[in-house]
Amino acid sequence: MHWQGSGWLAASPRDGQVVLVDDEDVMLVRKGDWQAKWPTLGFSINGRTLLAAYPAMITLPSGGGIVDSEARATLATLLTALQQQGIIS
Repeated sequence: MHWQGSGWLAASPRDGQVVLVDDEDVMLVRKGDWQAKWPTLGFSINGRTLLAAYPAMITLPSGGGIVDSEARATLATLLTALQQQGIIS
């Protein structure tokens, strides 16, 4: 269904369509039938599969000395960015 002017218009779904079921907080993808697998089973861009695994649990680096403080700060920034994107938790 999609809104057209002053009312809803029914259309047959096609493979590859993605829909958000807002009140259930789930995204579905059409592949022969509606499947609640996106994005936990990944998706493909130019033949490369992304987000095909559950987010990894990674702890912030600790220990070491002054010499590695810049490396640890960089890793902390990277981990924060990956967490914000939902790639890791």
